[in-house]
Amino acid sequence: MWKDSVAQMQLMLQGLLADRFQLTVRHEKRELTAYVLVVAKLTKDGVKMHPVENSAPSYRPYGGAEGRHIRGRITMPNLAGYLSYQVGGPVSDKTGLDGVYDITLDFSVDETRQLRRSSPPCRSSWVLSWNRRKPCST
Repeated sequence: MWKDSVAQMQLMLQGLLADRFQLTVRHEKRELTAYVLVVAKLTKDGVKMHPVENSAPSYRPYGGAEGRHIRGRITMPNLAGYLSYQVGGPVSDKTGLDGVYDITLDFSVDETRQLRRSSPPCRSSWVLSWNRRKPCST
């Protein structure tokens, strides 16, 4: 029911844009490289990372010629969003981890360029991993 009303609203908006501004909408399918942020390895007690109790997200991304860095407390959806920007493609959070986590992430500009061109490396020592997903249509 809700999806039907959204579809109707989109059609009405398309009609309005076409009438008033002579804008048209066309749909196309194309392949995109997408990544999935997942938990790399579970221990017998579950995930190695534990949420920070009673804490609001507070992180600082920064970078320079030597590389990119992110430090602080962040949620996994926010981390996926940051990584999306860095690799130039969508990163979905499929960790299933709720809450805020204290993280330190460092990577070089060369690693970012490599990720944009190929599959990201998956290291078993990482607590989190990201994997290239099969191309999807948009």
